[in-house]
Amino acid sequence: MKRLRWLITIPLALILIVFAVNNRHLVEVNLWPLGFVVQWPLFVFVYVGVIAGFLAGGLIAWASSGLRHRRARHRQSDKESQAAATHRKDDSESSEGAGTTSPAVID
Repeated sequence: MKRLRWLITIPLALILIVFAVNNRHLVEVNLWPLGFVVQWPLFVFVYVGVIAGFLAGGLIAWASSGLRHRRARHRQSDKESQAAATHRKDDSESSEGAGTTSPAVID
C-alpha cells in the first residue's frame, strides 16, 4: 500500500512542480464588485481553484452520504420495530393458548 501511495504521489508532485515553474508569469485578477485587484502568478490561481473544487466536492459527498446514512438508520429502526412487534405478537399468542390445553393425567 505504501508503494502504491508513492507511485501516485511522486508523479503528481512532479506534474505540479513543472506546472508551477512553467506558469510563473503574473496575472491580474479584478474582483469586480469589490474594486479589488489581485496580482499573483498563474499557478497560484490554478492551485486555489483546484483546492476549492476538491473541498467543494468533499463537502457535497459528505452531505450526501449523511443523508444516505440517515435513511439507512431509519430503515434499520423500522425493521427492528417490526421484528419487535412480531416477537410480541408471537409471545401473546403462546400465552393465550396456555389455558385451553388439558392437564396431563398421571395413572
